[in-house]
Amino acid sequence: MYDFVKDDKQITKTLKDATENLKWFKEMHEMQTDTTKSSISQFELIRSSGVFIVGTIHDRADLSDFFEERKIDSLLKAKISSPTGEERLWKFKDLKELNDKLVLISGEHTKVHTFTQVFGKLTQICETFKELNECGHSSYQAWEKEFYFTDPDTTVQIVSDQYLQMRDELKAEKKNIEDQIRKYEPLMNYTHLQLLYLRYQLHHLKENVLDSHYQQTLILLQAINLQITLTDVKKAVLHLTRSRKLSERILTIEELGVLLSFIHKKIEGDTSSLQKTLRQGNITLLKVNSRDALKCVLSLFRLVGRAPTAEEVLCCTNKTTEEQISVFLRRTILAINFRLINCLVSPENLKYQLNRHFIDQFKDLMKNNNNSRPVFFLVIITADNAPSEIASTYVQGYRQFILPTNAQIIDFTANHILRNEQCVCDSEKRSGRLIQSESSGNGKSRKARVLHDAYDKHYQFRCIPIHNMDCDRNVIVKEFLSQKNDSLKSMMYLVDISPSVFVGADIFIFELVILRRLMDSLGRVFRPFNGDYILVEGLFTCDNFMIRFPIDIAPFLPVYNCLSPCKSLENYRTGQQPQSNQITLDDKQLRTEKWQRVYQYLNHYRGHNGSMDRFVFDLTNALTGKEHEQRCIETFLHYVKIDNPSWREIDNFVCFLDTQLRCVERSTFTNPALVGQELGSLFNSFVVKFMIKMSEEFATRSINISEGSDVLENHRLEKLWDKTFHPYLFFDEDGGCLPFIGFRIQAPGHLMDVVTNQMREENFMSQDLMGRLRAQQVEFKHTYKDYTPQLLLEKLCSILNLRMERIQPASDYQLTLDNTIKILAIHMRMRANIPVVIMGETGCGKTRLIAFMSDIIKQSIVNSSDVDILPTEVQNLITLRVHGGVTSHMIGECIRDAEEHAVRNKAISDRLETIVFFDEANATSEIDLIREIMCNHTIGGRPINSSLRFIAAVNPYRKHTQ
Repeated sequence: MYDFVKDDKQITKTLKDATENLKWFKEMHEMQTDTTKSSISQFELIRSSGVFIVGTIHDRADLSDFFEERKIDSLLKAKISSPTGEERLWKFKDLKELNDKLVLISGEHTKVHTFTQVFGKLTQICETFKELNECGHSSYQAWEKEFYFTDPDTTVQIVSDQYLQMRDELKAEKKNIEDQIRKYEPLMNYTHLQLLYLRYQLHHLKENVLDSHYQQTLILLQAINLQITLTDVKKAVLHLTRSRKLSERILTIEELGVLLSFIHKKIEGDTSSLQKTLRQGNITLLKVNSRDALKCVLSLFRLVGRAPTAEEVLCCTNKTTEEQISVFLRRTILAINFRLINCLVSPENLKYQLNRHFIDQFKDLMKNNNNSRPVFFLVIITADNAPSEIASTYVQGYRQFILPTNAQIIDFTANHILRNEQCVCDSEKRSGRLIQSESSGNGKSRKARVLHDAYDKHYQFRCIPIHNMDCDRNVIVKEFLSQKNDSLKSMMYLVDISPSVFVGADIFIFELVILRRLMDSLGRVFRPFNGDYILVEGLFTCDNFMIRFPIDIAPFLPVYNCLSPCKSLENYRTGQQPQSNQITLDDKQLRTEKWQRVYQYLNHYRGHNGSMDRFVFDLTNALTGKEHEQRCIETFLHYVKIDNPSWREIDNFVCFLDTQLRCVERSTFTNPALVGQELGSLFNSFVVKFMIKMSEEFATRSINISEGSDVLENHRLEKLWDKTFHPYLFFDEDGGCLPFIGFRIQAPGHLMDVVTNQMREENFMSQDLMGRLRAQQVEFKHTYKDYTPQLLLEKLCSILNLRMERIQPASDYQLTLDNTIKILAIHMRMRANIPVVIMGETGCGKTRLIAFMSDIIKQSIVNSSDVDILPTEVQNLITLRVHGGVTSHMIGECIRDAEEHAVRNKAISDRLETIVFFDEANATSEIDLIREIMCNHTIGGRPINSSLRFIAAVNPYRKHTQ
């Protein structure tokens, strides 16, 4: 103590700090003491009455969740009886938490050390049991055992012996499986879990039990016979049952091997052309440009003269498993009936441990190969600028390989891989195509749906959007397999690849379209049937800065090219006829009522110098044909104030203008029979002119989407709300009222901004029309000061068709002219089915604005309905507060909850819509899913309740400080 005081020059300050924090030290000591006491008491309770339960009573014969990943959390629990006799079940996480606490105090309380020993061994038993279960050991398919902890030392010995016994059984079971795999060649094509699945399923087939999983069974069996049918499988099972007595509940691995040998079909092909280029019976290393790896695979099989199969090509990704590599090597080296080429693509994507596993496995298989002269061709295709352990080890096998031209690969792909006479929907009989465009919103999804509508009798449609950044096979395969096809139709799949997918998209497309098989890390497999048609949608040729990795396989696949409006117009003007794979404005779309209405109005307005005199919209006299297709595009591009707009942006313009023009047609102010021919024509001309002015705000972009490397610059707002003119003119539903807001007409007809009092356009209204409207007591003369909260609420109710006397607006919200205009802007976009996104800083009132709007709508409709219910009991606004931890599952739950509310709200009134509000939507990585919901009105490809409306609020982008 003396030395400590002598050496500490700041002893006074140390003692002072300790005195000041003495209370905190005591609290920490008491807390630690309480934790220790609690842990010791729990340990004593387990020792007195605890029973550990290891295993599961789940029988895989059900198969409903066969390929779900099984964790040891569900395999270990404890049953404890309290002093009062009440039983409590402790889960794995509870036991682990107690174990972690006891480890910290085991030095002071040596008696608790036995619990950590037992818990560690039980965890090992669970892991071993899991492996035995997946290997198909008959004793461990529905196994459970209890271990009492009353005598800890004895329990330690018992669980240790149990673990050693199970470990030996696992070793023996794995050796037996390995021996049977070497004996029966078809078994080499499957993982252990897939083998177990087949052992269960084919045993059930023996008992004439055919459940909904038989398609997955056929898909797995296609690995050894692509033409396999259910009849073939039944014949093989019948043959097996006649030749031997089968085991109960599950086939043995040997019985499965015998059965698959009956089904197995040898793959034919001529490999003589490969012998000059590749090493037979050893590894050939080919180094190519990283973008040519998949082209190299196609080139090799072009020499063979047939399409590659999924069993012959393993494309390495960061999700490739050790067992997938083992299956690939076994099939390559040991399977004498697979005397064709096998390709390992991009090993540089593998982790170092998997590189070593490949090398060690290859050496072991070559050493134990019984074939006197190996006949296989194993090609490793690696990037020339990405070294890997595999490429370095087998560099002596390097060979030069000259790739054929792109035209030769395209011809081989089209005529030898994708040629399928059963695909009646494709004019060239291809089994799949890409649908691409230079930018988003140019009709890719619409092309797929138009194609399906034309061949609805032959195909069932399914859209599968992909939003993950790395094409997660576990998610994608599960989506494909979730689609039930109970009809006799083939499937038409539309795979929508989001621009945010920038890792592995090329390999995914290669596996789906070329190899026609997807497999996840758990062993689930999806294969399209022979008549199924696959469309893959994406921006595959786009140079936009968001597309970080190009799609290398895209140049070799047949495509539909969706042309933008500007490109379509350019082709019309130059006289170029659209090719069969080029998609532009079609006659069917032009014939729709909304497009015809807007086109006829604008065509007449433009052709008659702004006059709508004696114009009447007539759908029966539709303006169609090639001439009108070109004129329609020219007309829309003239009025849509966007540089190179997309078809979606033009459709937004059309939808808004169509909604407004329908109201104009119902209005008494434009009815010549009521107001006279001259006033009707004058006012109709003014209204169309004004609607075009309004449409500029609803159709033009608010954000710059130009290309470049500066992300902030590419998210720069082009239009600021405070600096933009918002003139709104509306027609109520009965047509007898003409509410307006945001502008006034000043003599002699100038259009004025009421907020800034600036003149926006001279002589916007003729003096003749002003005088006639004044005679009808219609004057556009409100100034900024005239807009009191009462007047604003009246205008809101008039435009939204609400009953003002039924509304009690929130007293804590002040309705201003700016807020009113924003509410109307949101309302009009929802009314025209245009996605609504509002941007503003945190705390600026975005959420409160939406809440106020939904509340007054709810009050008016509910209080006016015949249903005996209070507005407070109704929820028409569902808010999801988005943050970085929001997942796709959480968004899906929100949509399902909103759909349930929508059904209840529609029962109250057809006018009561349900709003889903994504607050701070750009705070999550699942922004693409929100985009799908808002733009496509689907989630995961599934249509959403049509009465739901969606609004997203986003915060401005900011560059982080250093």
